[in-house]
Amino acid sequence: MATAPLCLVRKIEIFAFTFLIADVLILLTAGTIVVFAILHLRDNDWQWATDTELFNNKTWLTVIGSAIFSYEGIGVVLPIIEVTEKPEKFPNILLAVLMTNMILYTGFGQFCYFVWGRQLEGKPLVTEMLPPGPISYVLKCLYSINIVISVALQVYPANDIIEGYAYKKTPEKRKMWIINIQRTVVVALGILACILLGKSLDKFNSLTGTLTATPVAFTIPCLMHLALCNPTRAQKIADIGVIVLSIVILFFCSGFTLWTWNE
Repeated sequence: MATAPLCLVRKIEIFAFTFLIADVLILLTAGTIVVFAILHLRDNDWQWATDTELFNNKTWLTVIGSAIFSYEGIGVVLPIIEVTEKPEKFPNILLAVLMTNMILYTGFGQFCYFVWGRQLEGKPLVTEMLPPGPISYVLKCLYSINIVISVALQVYPANDIIEGYAYKKTPEKRKMWIINIQRTVVVALGILACILLGKSLDKFNSLTGTLTATPVAFTIPCLMHLALCNPTRAQKIADIGVIVLSIVILFFCSGFTLWTWNE
């Protein structure tokens, strides 16, 4: 519940510095894991894991949902542009961030898989591969701090939408306390979901990606582009193609993840 007080803050720009700290903690965590992975390679005569699979034909569709889950923060893009000093540069900044994320996600994941191979099976977090010791414990604590800081940003769009519709006619004196309670409840529900689904984190991330991130990141933006931006014929074809593909992913991959939940 340490996240609840942070979620009560109304102005997202207050977190500008803390989000920078969270990014540093992410890089520190990833860098430390890479170092331990290199040490693991050294201890095994610089040999990659021999039990890796080129293609997982059983649950490979789950990866699509997990990949789309990396866009779960796309809803906070517009709030961030409101506090950007030079909005005209924001599209280039956004493209650079997305490309960086893509390279880090794919590169880090593939590297860890080639190092540990099937030892990663049954472990929803790669931090579980770290050997026990002070460094491992400190790293996990730092990563936990990063999660606490990041949740305030991730939950901001949800709270903003709920409050925009639910409390229009609520008196201001009561509104503040009602919003505080509602934000605390949202955090509590997230904690409950973690407790119940923590052992199936990979499946939960995949299902969250297909059910929620797919429409938010792909379907809705293309529909808005079609309706508001007067696109060219080529752009319309591209928009419709993305919409159709996102709908297929939404239903087919979500169903597949549920069907293979225990595999």
